[in-house]
Formats: sequence, C-alpha cells, structure tokens
Amino acid sequence: MTVLDTFVGIDLGKREAIFVNGDITDTKLANLKHATFEEKRQYLIQQLELQNPGETFKAVDNYDNCCHSKHLVSDQGRVFSYAKTTMTLLKPQIALNEHAIIRMNEHSHTLYKIVYVAFKGPIQPRYKVVHKDGDKANNKLSNLICVLKVSSQCMPTARDGSTLYDLLEALPSKEDYDKEQWKHAKTGSLLIKELPSDYMASNLGRIKVNGSIKRQCGFGQGYIINQ
Repeated sequence: MTVLDTFVGIDLGKREAIFVNGDITDTKLANLKHATFEEKRQYLIQQLELQNPGETFKAVDNYDNCCHSKHLVSDQGRVFSYAKTTMTLLKPQIALNEHAIIRMNEHSHTLYKIVYVAFKGPIQPRYKVVHKDGDKANNKLSNLICVLKVSSQCMPTARDGSTLYDLLEALPSKEDYDKEQWKHAKTGSLLIKELPSDYMASNLGRIKVNGSIKRQCGFGQGYIINQ
C-alpha cells in the first residue's frame, strides 16, 4: 500500500491492494491496484481457484457470532487465512469426538460446519449436518448433508430399538397427483417389526402417515433428508 499511496494517492474508499499479475512478490507500481475489501477478497478467491483447478472457494465471513472476514473455505474442506501478509492453509486439529477443528482468530470451530454453512447457508433449528459416509475426516461439501435431528419419540424402530423415523414433516406438492394411487404400506425389511396401520404408500413413491405426506427417510442412518 505504501507504494500505491505514494505514487497514486490515498484512496479512503479502497484501503486494500491487489497484485495484477497474481505475483505477491512483484511490488512494482505497475503491478499494484487499489481495491475495496470485497474486491480484494474476490481477487484472492479467483487466485486460489486458478491454483487449485476443480476446487471452489467461499468466504467464511461471520460464523458462529465471530468475524472471520479474512478466511476462505473450499468445497474440499480446506480453510485458508490471509489475515497476515501471505495466504496460509490452516491445519485442522482433531477433537475428542474425532471431528476436525479449525482455529480462526483465537476461536475454534468444527470444520464440517464451516464448510456447510459457507456453501449452503445457516443450519436451521432442529437440523444438523452429518457425514454421508460416516467418515468425520472427509469434510468435502459433497460428503455433507443436512438432516433432522433424531428424537426418541418416533416410530417405527429397528429390532435393537434404534430410531428409524424422526420428526417427519409434510412436503408441499408442486406436481399434479390426480392419478396417484394409495395402498396400505407393507415392507419386507428384516429391520422393521411392522409398519403402523396409518402408513400408506403411493405408486409415485410417496409415503403418507395419518393423512400427511412425509419426507423420505434414510433407514440406514435414521435421518430424514432435508431435500
């Protein structure tokens, strides 16, 4: 900034500088340009994506009531910081619950949540994010999914008593179901004792319980996918 401010002048609206050719070691005036904070951030995102083909980056910004405006996260589960002079890849630590933890501005955050929120938005109440393959070390966006939290107040259950359905909610229909056919639901699964009498199945692949259309449930995980 000193070179720019000296030869170009001070721009109070643009207090950041970017390197036109991408080389941060080239501090010649011809390679420097004033930029706003957001312009600088978008420039850094573009540089990272050029250096890492196939990887997409987003700004972390405000997360969990903490300001992390100089941190960028990728869809591959990597977090970079440019709070100092150079871009730094932050190394995660492993917590006792086996989740990867990232330290940003003296605050510790769970990596998979940082990734999900940056790309998908805030996690709504009653929902949580889980790893599709169960591997807590795989924090790629493609391995994360938002699901309804499990409750003990649900049916049916597996033989070992574990929950299979949870907090089923009605889905709004956007299609014409005039020709839909419904029958009492049956299952040949060895995991299910029996389906309640008010469970109905349609030829269009939907389930209805007590008159309400329900979300699709993943029996293996016991979650209802937030689709």
